[in-house]
Amino acid sequence: MRIIATGQKGFTLVEMIVAIFVFSVVMVISTGALVSIIGANRKAQSVKSVMNNVAFSLDSMTRALRVGNDYDCGVSSCASEGSDSLTFTDVDGRVVQYRLNTSTNQIERSIEGSEFQAFTAPEVPIDRLMFYVDGVDSEGQPRVLIVVGGHAGVGKSETIFNIQTLVSQRSLDR
Repeated sequence: MRIIATGQKGFTLVEMIVAIFVFSVVMVISTGALVSIIGANRKAQSVKSVMNNVAFSLDSMTRALRVGNDYDCGVSSCASEGSDSLTFTDVDGRVVQYRLNTSTNQIERSIEGSEFQAFTAPEVPIDRLMFYVDGVDSEGQPRVLIVVGGHAGVGKSETIFNIQTLVSQRSLDR
């Protein structure tokens, strides 16, 4: 601040330009940080939505498998190589089948040979579904390993996920 010869106080033009420049730099940096935080929040919400849907679907599958029996994945080497579909008998004696529909990227379920219905939401693309069944023909407890892989979001905000869970049958097939 300069004191002018007439006794008036004020800022010079150079001081005003410097102050506006400093303010502008601070605002640009703040805006960039805010945009980055908003993008991270969108990605987190997308991943959370996908994971909630997949967790709900897996939980429903595991509850049905835990009390079911007669697990069959249609191939003889299911314990080592796995299969993308699984058929079993549920607690009510109905034949239930789960599979991955590769054209819609959704897990589907069929009960008693009915038409397959989507089991996961369309906005949750599932890229991989594998069932590994072990212990059906042995003295051990039958168990099913479910492996699910997919992605959430698109572009730079895409997140790839892989989930697996192991289900043991509650009662033996004897």
